Amino acid sequence: TGTSTGSSTAATTTETTAQHDILTTAVGRARTETAGRNASTARARGTTDTSGRNWSNSQNRGGSKTYRQTLVPRIKTREIVTSVQFLTTDEQTTMVATEQATLPIGCAHLYVSGQGVSRVQFPLAKDPFPRTPTFAKKKLTQLERLVTARPEYATPDAIATERQNLLQRLVMHLDAIADEHPLPPVLPADDDPQLGI
Repeated sequence: TGTSTGSSTAATTTETTAQHDILTTAVGRARTETAGRNASTARARGTTDTSGRNWSNSQNRGGSKTYRQTLVPRIKTREIVTSVQFLTTDEQTTMVATEQATLPIGCAHLYVSGQGVSRVQFPLAKDPFPRTPTFAKKKLTQLERLVTARPEYATPDAIATERQNLLQRLVMHLDAIADEHPLPPVLPADDDPQLGI
């Protein structure tokens, strides 16, 4: 009886311990699951996402300028008349002649009484036959013949011949006058009564 009592007590203790362990395990699991659910719920509802960006840009420059002033002398040149020399008459004539000789084509000096001399320019002559060179040459030849036919443009031989003819005619007229009006005879110097010899 004693052995059976001890065996039943040991069996009861073992069962109680086993139940206690099972209960403890179940409670631990329940707490774990509850904690896990609370943690997951908290994570799902309380999760926040924070993002941020920061920029930093800095530039530094340095330098220095130095200004210096330097005195610079200013030179002023003045023309002082110390003497006056007038041009001679020949020099004045030469200067005017040189200026007139170097005038461009179509320019001239015009003198108006009471107003002095002024420089004027005339329009240049236009070519009447610019596109007909053959006809222009023909007309120029005719003009040259017309001009050279005038006595002002006679050749030296023609002038000498005309002069010789003029002298011959003059001699003929003088001979005719001498025949019509003979001169008195010329007395010798000894017979001249005006000498009083």
